[in-house]
Amino acid sequence: MSHEIETMAYTRDSDNAPLGVSKKSFIPVQNEDAFDFFTKFCKNGKMKMETAGALAGGKRVWGLARMESGDFDVTKNDTIESYLLMANSHVPGKAFTIMYTPIRVVCQNTLTMALSGEKGQK
Repeated sequence: MSHEIETMAYTRDSDNAPLGVSKKSFIPVQNEDAFDFFTKFCKNGKMKMETAGALAGGKRVWGLARMESGDFDVTKNDTIESYLLMANSHVPGKAFTIMYTPIRVVCQNTLTMALSGEKGQK
């Protein structure tokens, strides 16, 4: 009795670069759809897109919106800014995520920190 799992390779449409191999049941969220949804979500919440990026050759894509109404002062000159993060992964097992974070995502390190829920404190 064979227990073969049917897999498939998936590639980026623009240049056919390989992104990975997964079970046939894996359905990635397309970046265009992810950003369209996130942009509508931001406009409804009166947020402003601040930055976006792609990492690992496009395997991870993210967008960050500033939530000005969510900022708060810890002390007189210490304001915590609020952001809404959208992270879209083209890696099987990684979820499409939209979440609040006080971390301004600008690179792999800050994306990893935001997604792990760390606040930069030890």
